[in-house]
Amino acid sequence: MTGIKVFTLFLILIFATSFSVMADTYRCPIGGDFAETGDTIGEVADKCGQPTSKNHTVVPNVNYYNTITYTDIEEWYFFNNYNDITRLTFHNGRLHSIQDIDSLHYDR
Repeated sequence: MTGIKVFTLFLILIFATSFSVMADTYRCPIGGDFAETGDTIGEVADKCGQPTSKNHTVVPNVNYYNTITYTDIEEWYFFNNYNDITRLTFHNGRLHSIQDIDSLHYDR
């Protein structure tokens, strides 16, 4: 009986860790390659080409010790179809998140 419990626990741990390391992906409109979270801006540009639109911001962050650091945020927008807009957000040069946006709520 304890062997079954150990095996079950092992399976639960395998599934839990495999879901936590999954990266978000975006199928590029040009070439059909995939960009994924963690890619650099250069890697995404090589895979997907230049975006339809992009924004750049620098956000200051103050930590517990009143030390200021800055996060360089760049947002790339790909207009794929009439109602299909994808935003790729980079933090300090690495792809941080991928988000589909409804074109009716696009405010840029």
